[in-house]
Amino acid sequence: MRLIGRFVEIGRARPDRTAVVILALVPFLLFSPALLPGRALTPVDQLFLVAPWSAIAPDTPRANPALADVAQVFHPWTLYTAREIRSGHLPLWNPYAYTGVPFLSNPQTALFSPLTWLTWLLPPTLALTLPQVLKVAVAGPAMYWFLRTLAISPLPAFIGGAGFMLSTTLIAWLPWTYSTTMVFLPILFGLVERLAERVD
Repeated sequence: MRLIGRFVEIGRARPDRTAVVILALVPFLLFSPALLPGRALTPVDQLFLVAPWSAIAPDTPRANPALADVAQVFHPWTLYTAREIRSGHLPLWNPYAYTGVPFLSNPQTALFSPLTWLTWLLPPTLALTLPQVLKVAVAGPAMYWFLRTLAISPLPAFIGGAGFMLSTTLIAWLPWTYSTTMVFLPILFGLVERLAERVD
């Protein structure tokens, strides 16, 4: 009880700092099973729905066609890019799709995103998981900051931050590379608001 009381005191004394810390840590708690060694936040079981992997499916996988692109496109791209960069090659071309397709020039590869750069340094399971967790961990504090710039008090701003980072839109699109842009929307809105204040 003492610990809870102390935490409440800190929250009242420093509401902004407390809200940001909680919002940043909650995703790591929610996704903690996927962060364990040998685990990954990936719908890899969707590969068992198609040949040649269907021949070795351990049991009947749960079909979710909406996740097919993640298992068959985005996550393989992540691992392919990391392998190419580590071997000293800039992945201009993907020889594994069709008879080969441009890779670097495809914006969906997100090759110039800092989250993509992070995957080059991580082992495969963590490379598929950590960027997704970080998107959520940034989204909550970003929305909280934006709402505070609108002079919304800490508790409603905290609820707004939590609601945004756990929204169905962000969570449903989390494995896709372009979901990164959603995370930065509150930051852009907040910067525009600050700029408008200065102009006035």
